[in-house]
Amino acid sequence: MRLLNGLLCSVLLAAAFAAVACLRARRWGMTGLAVAMTPMVLFLNGAVNPNGLEVAGTACVFASLLLLFERSNDPRWHVPVMAVVTISGALLANAKPLAWMWLAIAVAAALLLAPWPDVRRLLKRPVFWIGAGAISVSVACAVAWIIAVNAFEGIPFEAAGITPAAGMEIMADRTFDYFKGYVGQFGWLEVSPPLMAYTVWIGLAMAFGIGAFALTQGRTRVTVTLALIALVGLPPVLQAQAVESVGIVWQGRYLLAIFVLFLMICGVALDRATVAANGSFPPGIAKGVVLVLGIAAFWTFALTLRRFVTGLATDRLWGQMFSAPSWVPPGGVVLALAVHAALVVAACVIIYRMYRAASSSAETGQAKAVSQPA
Repeated sequence: MRLLNGLLCSVLLAAAFAAVACLRARRWGMTGLAVAMTPMVLFLNGAVNPNGLEVAGTACVFASLLLLFERSNDPRWHVPVMAVVTISGALLANAKPLAWMWLAIAVAAALLLAPWPDVRRLLKRPVFWIGAGAISVSVACAVAWIIAVNAFEGIPFEAAGITPAAGMEIMADRTFDYFKGYVGQFGWLEVSPPLMAYTVWIGLAMAFGIGAFALTQGRTRVTVTLALIALVGLPPVLQAQAVESVGIVWQGRYLLAIFVLFLMICGVALDRATVAANGSFPPGIAKGVVLVLGIAAFWTFALTLRRFVTGLATDRLWGQMFSAPSWVPPGGVVLALAVHAALVVAACVIIYRMYRAASSSAETGQAKAVSQPA
């Protein structure tokens, strides 16, 4: 089940990366999606847990819709891309009781970011309505299941029985505590990544958000603002609806799909701001981002592996992972660390090369535009 979940989520995330790579302006969209791949995203991909499918499905729907709107005047793209949108949307809608809401937010964000002529052009294509109809049927099935099994009921937890207003206040107080769940909370939520990992990912998320809001305008800025409001405001509102019966049960990973979507939106917004300004960011910035992401990702994996191999007691040191393990992963500790390190390095190199290729393409296009007579 873990392998199947990992395979399914990886295919959807690969489709999201492929869609972003096919956008005309994609430098910061690609970087934003890379930043969104936090240790928690990858951890949930390898777990028997629907949150991984929520994240991958949301990213795939949003990225594929952006590509579909951008290529609305080229029929060759319509069927394959709409097929991806339909499959990922149907899977997402049935992942969890709230997943249909993430689907709606992803679709709304793509519509807000797409130029209206592209939207109108695509609305005239039968393939769009066939796919939309299939997704609508899947959403209807999901809603019917939610009602049939009363999916929002559960065993009472902390603060069960309090009023929705009190529940909303408690959730608002804990807003930024839940950000930990976007980066990593492993085990029974008691195993945290190193502080550096929180600093890197939350810091980059803030930088992307501030940059996207400050450098954009119009509907792009509105989309960034609405995504931020959803990220901060949805947990109190949603938890308040069920606090009387089940109490405070919220975890950061429940909104991880919207965190990933927020970073993707910010990346797209920064690409548009760069194009509008006829400029580019120094490549050293992207290189630095990729480097710190790679270091933080490997360090987090090593620390979490240590928790399984020896535990994190103060009398259990790093060297005992190799000399006196209490548990050994398939293939051994050295192989696990080596494979993860190789994959992290490969991912960083690929992401940076794609960024540089997109930068060269954009600069070439700008040079041609400047050289043409008015």
